[in-house]
Amino acid sequence: MPLEYGHPLEMDSATVTLFPAGHILGSAQIVVDHGGKRLLYSGDFCPQATAAAEAIEIPKAHTLIMECTYGLPEHRFPPREETVDELYSFVEKSLSAGRTPVLLCYALGKGQEVLRLLAGGEYTAAVEDETFRIAKIYEAFGVGFGDYRLLDSPARPGEVVITPSIKRAGGFLRRARVRTAAVTGWGVGGFGYRAARADVTIPLSDHADFDGLLGYAEAVGPETIYILHGPPEFGYHLAKAGFNVAPLEEKAAREVTAL
Repeated sequence: MPLEYGHPLEMDSATVTLFPAGHILGSAQIVVDHGGKRLLYSGDFCPQATAAAEAIEIPKAHTLIMECTYGLPEHRFPPREETVDELYSFVEKSLSAGRTPVLLCYALGKGQEVLRLLAGGEYTAAVEDETFRIAKIYEAFGVGFGDYRLLDSPARPGEVVITPSIKRAGGFLRRARVRTAAVTGWGVGGFGYRAARADVTIPLSDHADFDGLLGYAEAVGPETIYILHGPPEFGYHLAKAGFNVAPLEEKAAREVTAL
């Protein structure tokens, strides 16, 4: 059954409430109230406003279970405005050089955000099928994307291609002269090797970076934090900031204890 943000749902002796996570459209943090205590599960979240998702709302909680994908100090993103300018610059320079700009983005979330950013720059996009299908779902919920089409024929002059990979673009780029950009938060902190097959990386992310993770924990103000989906070293940094940390995974707990 659908549950709107901020609408409590009674389940046995507990109350469940969803809050927007800012990660992708419809992403949610889950709050469970029971016996005078509150548990918050963050899921993937982004504390910065993005182009195609609801803005995050951070609730208070006694216990926090949080993801920490970018939980190392070297995972600090540049200001988002600079990254968006970098995206536009890559597209403009590629087009001016007679190349087809190919933006490598996850089909869910990142692809739609980049598509919306391109609409803001008045670019025309050709989008691979899965990204296109999800964009149509976004449109059904009121998110507009400007001028774009399904990439079901060769890329046309002046178009920007959005695809999770060159392979997914099929043969529609075979005759085109392309420049590729991997649009990923892994482009910072020396982790660009993950996108080594791209000409450049653009560190646009729909996750929190290291400082964003710490800021989120401070905003929640929990008595205890459990971490998952990230480096166990982040537990050390939380503990250093004064939090009581208890990693969920036994292996991670041993590693944090050893730090």
